[in-house]
Amino acid sequence: MSELITLEQYSVRDLFVKPENIKPVLAKVEGIVREFKLNADTDKGRKEIASVAYKIARTKTLIDNHGKEVAAELKKLPKIVDANRKEARDFLDALREEIRAPLTEFENKEKAIEEAKQAELKKAEEEKERQLELERQKKEAAEREAHEKAMRERIRKEEAERASREKEEAIERAKREAEETAKAKALRELNEHKQKIKEQIEQAERERYEAAQKEAERNAEEKRQENERLKQLEQEKMADMKRREEKARQEQLAEQERQAKLEAMKKQDPTHQAIIHDDIYFSLLVQAELDEQQAQRVLESLKAGKIDHVTINY
Repeated sequence: MSELITLEQYSVRDLFVKPENIKPVLAKVEGIVREFKLNADTDKGRKEIASVAYKIARTKTLIDNHGKEVAAELKKLPKIVDANRKEARDFLDALREEIRAPLTEFENKEKAIEEAKQAELKKAEEEKERQLELERQKKEAAEREAHEKAMRERIRKEEAERASREKEEAIERAKREAEETAKAKALRELNEHKQKIKEQIEQAERERYEAAQKEAERNAEEKRQENERLKQLEQEKMADMKRREEKARQEQLAEQERQAKLEAMKKQDPTHQAIIHDDIYFSLLVQAELDEQQAQRVLESLKAGKIDHVTINY
């Protein structure tokens, strides 16, 4: 026998359907194999090993082929079972429907009555909902109208307030522009007045300078003539020199006196004082940001010496 065991003593279906039945068979095969005294050192031993291995392979094929037959048989069972199940279901469903027919007819009538009742209730509920919806729409329309009226009133008030505000802003802007125009005019007139006074002072200075130049030229001419005269009168050199030195000293004193008088005249000169006063008045307007009346009062106080520790340096 080429297999290690036979399966005639076993129920083949139970052997493969129940997992615990295959393990004793495998254990028996292993026991038979372990009883061989296998030795690979001899030719006989090696042949015996090959023989045992072959028998194990044949035993595997025997068991596996029986398993395939069981599997094929078991694969047919679900179809048979399903067909019997379907026949039982169909028969019992028909029997149930036959027996239950009077009850089903009664239930259908009751259901129709209940459905008609529910339809009436639903219709009444829908009518109620429709009336509520109409009331809600009327309420929303009234609220919307009231809101729109309030919005129109608010917009009207805002328009009136904006018009009033714009009117006030226009008046304020016109007033501010008028003040700025008046201030610019006053400043322009003050600058023109200052420029006029400055031009007058410059003209007076030019005239004084020209007069001094003419005086210097005249003195130079006189000195030149005196020098020529001295050359002609060498014999009176010493006397003439002393006389000229005295004359020069006198002239210097006279010039100093004249300059002193000129400085005194400048201090008493109304035009010069007016320039100083205009400068102070202009500074009070621009730098101190006083109005015209305030600047004039401060200037008058300065001119009168009524402000402590402050004097005007002409």
